[in-house]
Amino acid sequence: MRRTFQDLAREAEVKDIVTRAISGHATEEMQRHYSTVNDMEMQESIGKVIFLSRARELLENRRSKTMSRWYRGGTESRNHKKRTANRA
Repeated sequence: MRRTFQDLAREAEVKDIVTRAISGHATEEMQRHYSTVNDMEMQESIGKVIFLSRARELLENRRSKTMSRWYRGGTESRNHKKRTANRA
């Protein structure tokens, strides 16, 4: 029963301190001792890490492209002003 409770509480995202208070475990070490991790939980966790990794990569690529456009835009704008000033 203790293992089942620990696992269900973790899956329900109950705070550790609350789980320990209910189960009577004084330390995180005992809480971990009575916890198990099933294959589905591991697969879902790995999936979340992969998702976050891809999201971070996409954001970095987008930021890089935006900065590149901004820089080129600034350069082109200054060159345009110089050409316009030279015509006058």
